[in-house]
Amino acid sequence: MLNEEINRDLYLRNLLLGKIEGPLTNIPSIDKPWLKYYTKEQIMAEPIHKTAYQYLYDENKHYKQDIAIIFGNRKIRYYELFEQIEQVAKSLKAMGVKKGEVVTICLPNTPESAYLFYACSKIGAIADYIDPTESEEGLEKYLNISNPKYLIMLNLCFDKFKNLIEKKQINKVVVTSPIESLPLPIVYGFKLKEMIFDNKMYKEHKEIMEKSSAKYLTYKEFITNGKNYKEKTEEVYEKNRPVAIVHTGGTTGVPKGVLLSNDNLNELTNQIKNSDVKFIRHYLLVGVMPEFVGYGLSVGLHTSLVCGMKTMMIAKYEPEKIPEVILKYKPNCMAGSPAHWEIFSKSNLINKKDVDLSFFKAPIEGGDTLNPKVEERVNQILEEKGCQYKIQKGYGLTEKCSAVTVCVNNEVNKPGSVGIPFSKTTVSIYDNENQKNLQYQELGEICVSAPDVMLGYYNNQEETNKVIRKHNDDKYWLHTGDIGYITEDGLLYVVGRIKDIIIRYDGKKIYPYNVEKVLLKCPIVKSAAVVGISDPNHYNGEIPIAFVTIDEAYTKEEALSIIKNYANNTLTDYLIPTDYFVRDNLPITQVGKVDKKVLKKSLVRK
Repeated sequence: MLNEEINRDLYLRNLLLGKIEGPLTNIPSIDKPWLKYYTKEQIMAEPIHKTAYQYLYDENKHYKQDIAIIFGNRKIRYYELFEQIEQVAKSLKAMGVKKGEVVTICLPNTPESAYLFYACSKIGAIADYIDPTESEEGLEKYLNISNPKYLIMLNLCFDKFKNLIEKKQINKVVVTSPIESLPLPIVYGFKLKEMIFDNKMYKEHKEIMEKSSAKYLTYKEFITNGKNYKEKTEEVYEKNRPVAIVHTGGTTGVPKGVLLSNDNLNELTNQIKNSDVKFIRHYLLVGVMPEFVGYGLSVGLHTSLVCGMKTMMIAKYEPEKIPEVILKYKPNCMAGSPAHWEIFSKSNLINKKDVDLSFFKAPIEGGDTLNPKVEERVNQILEEKGCQYKIQKGYGLTEKCSAVTVCVNNEVNKPGSVGIPFSKTTVSIYDNENQKNLQYQELGEICVSAPDVMLGYYNNQEETNKVIRKHNDDKYWLHTGDIGYITEDGLLYVVGRIKDIIIRYDGKKIYPYNVEKVLLKCPIVKSAAVVGISDPNHYNGEIPIAFVTIDEAYTKEEALSIIKNYANNTLTDYLIPTDYFVRDNLPITQVGKVDKKVLKKSLVRK
């Protein structure tokens, strides 16, 4: 089956390059026009039949002295990384963790978080990543999904977890801090006083821990217990064995646990390696996305380390400090969200005359569609500051290991586009109503077929069946919930979410992206977001409301007058927003997307 697919893809590539003659269907998911941008070798790349840990080890076993992770003032080499993974694997086994069991990891970006992931891969366990900044209510929702026996948590999260540990009957708890990996009390991204699990904090929590049915361990005790473990720690590779749970709102907005296998993560890495993305050995990558976000785990951690890069871990998610980090450490690669790059474009530090950005080889953007004005400004800055590359946009979702498309070169790096699908990825534009694949330039739901599509939502087959569906071609496709189209050149354009479509009382559909795109052309508008709310004048239907940020040279009253006049003269009547609100900033999610839920809530009339 695999050879048949490869042969067909090679045939299509030659057809698209004009080397042979044959028919085209005018349906992008069948023609795969993006294959013409890949070499024969890239298309023929063999799948990786290994655990995530084994893939990491095999790719770096001859480079053990190279730096793998930079955290604060410490440089961890690959041989140290392998030693720590083995030690943590022993400690997990000594704690009682068995193959297939869930280990919940509630940590920021730290080396321990990486050790735990690969140790879980090594012993056949499942690393369940959750956000340490979540509220107690949010953490409980995550725990309800995974129901773990084991928890590795940040010391600062103790108060949020103390009730949940008993309620969820967690057996064993390891308490750690981001300074575990630092030889000196210098903590990057955190104030020292906030990080030390000192005697005072210990005394405050000791009584709770002693009364608890769970066994509490410090990270040091956890490691010490594993040193005497004598049995083997490495499981034999099994196809589609689960290795990680990454929590997401998914395509319906309901929190779910995306279950990823070793194969999923390895195939994404393999596709990136077999593209022209410059993830090159010895290059420095700044890991700005947390590992509890799919993008951070799959691209920021696994892919970068397998490729032999130096991965800088930033413990605290602080997008506003990105310009400082870039200029101080001069990374070759940064995989950031739209929010990161917008901050980059506005930074006074970056815009200084003497700034040199020639060290950038892979300025990557993903997570959401980049504002065209921001894209233009970022590319202008990169060119002016000596970088030879435009920002390399991509599109993805956690359910597909966070990467579907990529701008591999300037030929496909067109304004507004998110690039082309990876070599082993097929994208279809699908008409759900008529259940058929659409043609070039036609607007429909973006569906994906690829070896790195998730196994499913953990313990939630009902929701899995909603997004992974069998089409008339007998293939299973991941329904992304996003709306887009594909051009004859194979470029994908994302125009919004299905759930964000505004349906008027008369049945006319408004795609917020189309309205936002026009508003952004207004010279004084810096960013825009359009949401739908219930139409107060009709029994059913919605009306469009626009939120904008503006040029500081204008007052809100002046700006609103200009924007309204511009919209009235450029938009079709039914697309014109009913009302406008000027904000200093648009709210963003943890992964850098505009948080339209927050905007909608702000409109609720009390």
